[in-house]
Amino acid sequence: MSFLPLAAYVKESGVIKAPVHDVWALVSKIHQWEPIHSGLKKAEKIYDDKGEETQFVRWDFKDEHEIICRVEALDHLDYMIKFSTNWSKLPLEYIGVVTTIRLFPITYGFCKGYTLLVMDGEYTSDVNPAMLATGSRRRRQFIDEVSAYFESGKKSPIPTSQVPWARE
Repeated sequence: MSFLPLAAYVKESGVIKAPVHDVWALVSKIHQWEPIHSGLKKAEKIYDDKGEETQFVRWDFKDEHEIICRVEALDHLDYMIKFSTNWSKLPLEYIGVVTTIRLFPITYGFCKGYTLLVMDGEYTSDVNPAMLATGSRRRRQFIDEVSAYFESGKKSPIPTSQVPWARE
């Protein structure tokens, strides 16, 4: 992983009305985010010259923007994914951002059985306040879309019986 001088930080969170293993089965598939990201036209894995899978994912947006992200970490035990923006078709107003999504099962209280989704962004020191506000808004929008996906009655794309770490 290359070093980026990170200086600004945004964090958003929300409760998703679904079990953590269902939310994880959807969120961890960064290359299949079309159902939970209304701005995406297409998401796909990037393969090298030999046809082998890389750590990179291409997102083509409906507004003709294109971004290539690198998956820095994917932890199925702690329900965490971290990715960085490596290339953008349109110039960015900052050098880079590292995004982390973490899921936590809610085990007690009136939200028991639901999932806390926390999404943060660590921006390089050249980011301006307007871009931080945009990053915060986009993270809230993503959380809203994940929530709406499950509230619409849709289930995880992977049946719970096929998720070895899922607990009922």
